[in-house]
Amino acid sequence: MFTNPTTRMKVGMPENRTPVSMDVPVLRSLIDASNPTRAACGSLLVFLGLRPHQLRSLHVTDIVDGRLHIEGRKILLAPQARAALNGYPSYREPKRLNSGNPHLFINQATAGRLTPVTGKWINKVLGASAQALREDRILDKAHASEGDARRLADLFGLTVNAAQRYTATVDHVSFAEHQRRQGQSTDS
Repeated sequence: MFTNPTTRMKVGMPENRTPVSMDVPVLRSLIDASNPTRAACGSLLVFLGLRPHQLRSLHVTDIVDGRLHIEGRKILLAPQARAALNGYPSYREPKRLNSGNPHLFINQATAGRLTPVTGKWINKVLGASAQALREDRILDKAHASEGDARRLADLFGLTVNAAQRYTATVDHVSFAEHQRRQGQSTDS
């Protein structure tokens, strides 16, 4: 009797909701945070749009000469991200003294092991969803590039279909209205 080996495999569904931008004060609070871990994590997400698992799996040796070396690419760090990352090692060192964990971000639970921190821990440190921060960065780039799906695919490692989810918002009326309201609320 034949048993289908794919019956228990989960393949997921394509995302179909329209991405929305985050409030500017939330983004600023992440970058300017007094907590060095929050500032470093937030800066990497806000400026580079890393995937949450990429952020979790970063090693101390992945940052060299103001560049992030990740998945075969070298990404120049924004000055604010570089400043946040420069301040982080001195904060991190007391936790790392007896740790062989090579990951950039560690906590008390992972310091004695070689595993990365969890996604839940990253979200707790940030006070926001790491995925939402990534989506905000991609959405911002979609508008800056006037809807260039290929550029988004290349910069953020998306498929063209996934990039089109963001480019569809470029001329979207409700998104433009939301942006207009955001501008008014930050001016007052």
